[in-house]
Amino acid sequence: MAIEDPRVSVRWLFLSTLLGVILGLVLAPLLYTQPQGQGHSDSISSTATASWLLLPLGAFFPSHRHGRRGEAEAGSRRDDKGDQDVHTSAQPATLQPQPVTSQHETVTDRLGQHEQHHDTHTKVVTSLSDQGTFPVVSRADPGTVPGAMIRNKRLLLDKVMLNPGDDLGFERTKYADPEVMRDLGYSGMVASGDLSFLLAADFSKALPGSNLFPKSSPASAWIAAFRSGVKQFLTRIRKTGLLALGHCDMMVLPRALVEHPLYGPELLDAKGRIDFYGRPLVKWVLAQQISEVFGLFPEISGLVVRIGETYLYDSPFHTGHSPLAGREEASREEQQILLAHFISFLRDQVCVRHGRILIFRTWETFDHRAATAEYYINVTDRIPQHELLYFSAKHTRGDFLRDSQGLFNAQLGQGKHAQIIEVSCQRAYEGKGAFPNYIGDGVINGFAELQDRKGLKHVINASQIRGLWTWSRGDGWWGPYLKGNELWVDLHVQVLSSWWRLRGGMSEEDVFHAVVCPRLLPPLAGQGCKRLRALGLAAANATLRTHYCPEVNGCGGWIRDDRLGGLDVVGWVLQSHTSDIARWEGTMAIKGE
Repeated sequence: MAIEDPRVSVRWLFLSTLLGVILGLVLAPLLYTQPQGQGHSDSISSTATASWLLLPLGAFFPSHRHGRRGEAEAGSRRDDKGDQDVHTSAQPATLQPQPVTSQHETVTDRLGQHEQHHDTHTKVVTSLSDQGTFPVVSRADPGTVPGAMIRNKRLLLDKVMLNPGDDLGFERTKYADPEVMRDLGYSGMVASGDLSFLLAADFSKALPGSNLFPKSSPASAWIAAFRSGVKQFLTRIRKTGLLALGHCDMMVLPRALVEHPLYGPELLDAKGRIDFYGRPLVKWVLAQQISEVFGLFPEISGLVVRIGETYLYDSPFHTGHSPLAGREEASREEQQILLAHFISFLRDQVCVRHGRILIFRTWETFDHRAATAEYYINVTDRIPQHELLYFSAKHTRGDFLRDSQGLFNAQLGQGKHAQIIEVSCQRAYEGKGAFPNYIGDGVINGFAELQDRKGLKHVINASQIRGLWTWSRGDGWWGPYLKGNELWVDLHVQVLSSWWRLRGGMSEEDVFHAVVCPRLLPPLAGQGCKRLRALGLAAANATLRTHYCPEVNGCGGWIRDDRLGGLDVVGWVLQSHTSDIARWEGTMAIKGE
């Protein structure tokens, strides 16, 4: 069989391609003439015609040269109804208000025409912690199926929470020092709520001419000082390579914006509440707030968001409330849908659009009346996973207590999202470290009074558990002030963090005896450390008996961090819990005679 000379094929391909080009140039104007007045959609026909005439060019790029890889790459570049490949980019539309063209035109009319597109650039957060980087490749709302692998990095975070509204509440503590936290193996620090990063937005670029913080006004001086405080916090932390996150209550906006004669009516419902679900401008404003703050402070690693409570004590020029305000009477399912919608919005803005960490706290939204695994799953399963999205929950069902609220949180280790466990190391209801009260055993192993006695050790290996967040200082409200005497806080912070870093591979007791106590108190190494732990456990039991009164099924909140009562409770306890009131009354009558 004769072998075909390859030069013949090459010459034939060259001639056929040249002929195709000539025919295309000559015939295309005759075959297609765009009718006058028709738009972009008809230009597709012109493109198709020209492509058909130039098909011989494909002879130089036969499909077998690329095989299935070429087909896959071509398919991934297709833009089918907005489904873009992660390596392509759809830039967010510029959201700027347009000049008013009609006396009756509303702000929503002016802004609502801008369709929001998520930036699908590759998001990379690098050099964030000593535990590694956070490379994240995301596309707008890709979604996942329940049970998919959770890829979030493990985090060890801490927060020194300054008492809200208390000028004397600035804690004297080593745990505000990023170098100390780095040396303890922490991966990040969370700013206290008084330094809520989102309050730094003034909307001067998003809403030019709104003048929400007028020059030389008290409001302008306040936001300048606030921004300076945020910058100092971020600079100190990022020098050590730690993550820098901010605790933010949402939704909180400048009061001047909410009361603005033009913008206010487009933000508020009929009862004067910021209406996330009913007013389109609210979402736009929140998106601008987030974007502006990340632009001002690119050092920010992420946001920790709470919507269950809204503290405005340190925010004289802002106002706000939960997005669920006014919808408290909604059905259980409606609340779940509304909550999932808000969290999905935050996920898209913080994680997808800006490539930052979002930690959504379940406090006062999933807890108390809704503190069930079922409720948590019904909300979070509606939200797509993301490598930068975490849900943070206290290890207790409600607050950090040892009553019914102190039951182990059944939501931990559930669902398809990464979770972070919150632990107070200075319990507001139990003296805040002013007297001995060791809780490390109860938190890790489960408190003895709990019937099921569950603790962190029972969930640490769950795939969902990806972080521990200690509150080293400042849980609760005013006082008592330790003034640097942090022994019991030290034991809690360092036992919990060391145990977490060991992934539960060493028991709480061994961590206390062999790791933490000898480091904090070298002279006690050995038997001294064992006696110190025994003392702490005895003190914890005394706290249980005297504060919570389990023998009589509770004695009310007679003492906590900012108040010391009791006299008004004693009579109630005696009258409510005496075993034989009639006999007691009779005895008192005899004594009276």
